[in-house]
Amino acid sequence: MAGGSVIRELVDADLPALRALALRDEAVNAFILAQTGRPWWSAGATVFGVFEGGALIAACWAGANVVPVSMDPSLAPLFAYAIHARSTRYASVFGPSDAVLALQPALEVYGHMALEVRRSQPFLVHDGPVPQESEPGVIVALADDFERILPASAAMFEEEVGYSPFLGGQDVYRRRVMNLLRQGHTLARFGTGGQVVFKADLGVVTMGVCQIQGVWMNPAHRGQGLAASHVAAVVAHSRAVAATASLYVNDYNTAARKVYERVGFRQHAEFATVLY
Repeated sequence: MAGGSVIRELVDADLPALRALALRDEAVNAFILAQTGRPWWSAGATVFGVFEGGALIAACWAGANVVPVSMDPSLAPLFAYAIHARSTRYASVFGPSDAVLALQPALEVYGHMALEVRRSQPFLVHDGPVPQESEPGVIVALADDFERILPASAAMFEEEVGYSPFLGGQDVYRRRVMNLLRQGHTLARFGTGGQVVFKADLGVVTMGVCQIQGVWMNPAHRGQGLAASHVAAVVAHSRAVAATASLYVNDYNTAARKVYERVGFRQHAEFATVLY
């Protein structure tokens, strides 16, 4: 392999090196750090690493999604070959934009053609004061709220990705929604009659970072200036769990970006997502 780089599947003994690599930027690599607390193969994933001189210099999670870690774009062909040889389907590639946008054409060589490419997704962090007053009605949802939360979560997913999370069956998505509820990682505001007005998830939680995902406002309540106070409540809760809150947003979603700026987020990096 060019430049003396060696790629191989990581094993238990490589875990400290993988965590050290990811901790170079805990916010950006929160997904990987959250997965390394358990054997990753239990999630049906493989982790590939590139070594130089015996040192791990880059890695890539390959499971239901593909997630590069500290990957120089020049290493994309090595990882693309390994991912292709794994012969398992994945839904997306996401992470730092330079790595993701290098993986996309490298994977095309092996016939992996993208359905959609979101090239610019500002990755935002919040580690300071919350300048926006919080909505007090946003609370931690409970497992008993599952039947109300599930439709809202599915609506958010379909709006964001473009297809139903139930495509091909409901079990996997239902389990994810329930797991978030059981962990106390879904926040919501319920309106009159118990309908969900707003919801958001702490989708990834590490020692230092909560990555906010699944932010959704009921369409009946949009355009009323409510979003900032609801997001502020989620940030305040997440900052009580970990020192830093993070999220990433499509660059074209100007309304959401204005809300996040108003609440106190600042850009830390740039992500990209390729959907398959």
